[in-house]
Amino acid sequence: MTEVKIPQLECVRCGHKWIARKATIKKCPQCKSIYWDVPKDQKRLVSVKKGSKRFMPISSVKQEKSKVT
Repeated sequence: MTEVKIPQLECVRCGHKWIARKATIKKCPQCKSIYWDVPKDQKRLVSVKKGSKRFMPISSVKQEKSKVT
């Protein structure tokens, strides 16, 4: 008989660990965050000026937008 390994998932927001019942996970069962697999301080690609793209923290994006307007 073959063994099936079921991975244990962990929410990076609240630290809750669980075993998934479905193939696609939409949210953490404890904190209900849809960003259960995305760290809070993750950087994302944003367009700051027309044509230029760079990586920067999400908090910096909010600060720069307020400076521009």
